[in-house]
Amino acid sequence: MTQYILKLSFDLRQVTQSLAYEFALKDNSNYPMEGGGTLAGTFNFQQGDEIFVEVIASSAQHPGAPGTTPKDVLKDFIVTNCTFVSIPARMTESLSLFDATNACSTVNQWKPVKPPQEDDQRNFQQLCKRSTTPLPVATKHGQWQISGYLSVELTTAAGKTHAQLYFFDPEGSSGNGGGWKK
Repeated sequence: MTQYILKLSFDLRQVTQSLAYEFALKDNSNYPMEGGGTLAGTFNFQQGDEIFVEVIASSAQHPGAPGTTPKDVLKDFIVTNCTFVSIPARMTESLSLFDATNACSTVNQWKPVKPPQEDDQRNFQQLCKRSTTPLPVATKHGQWQISGYLSVELTTAAGKTHAQLYFFDPEGSSGNGGGWKK
């Protein structure tokens, strides 16, 4: 069993709803997607692996810098919902990478953690939350389009709180991707 971290990142000031995402091993080394072969373009896992989710929010650190106001500074955020919707690449025995009988999986419990790296940019900060329980890779072989939706409640230094929705769309596979039975 290997443990991974799915890192989801957004900036308070971004105008899109797309999340930057990457997979890393538990020691924070990069875990690249498959570069060739039948599973090219997917992130491949094995049954029994576990995936923790980490949400990294960036913003200005201090109001008062040129062009920066208290509404540009993130004071805190709460993950209100994180749902993964899986669509099998072909009819398989399993609806999802994470659950053979359910196409939707939700991550509910979060804790604050130290951001993965300190940035040396001036007037820049990151806040980070990590799931306390992992998503289990429950399927031996298969391939899925995975749509992820992240709802957060953002609180700025101006005292304003508002909800925001972000999304991401990786492809995941397990075992041999469902191409043949082992």
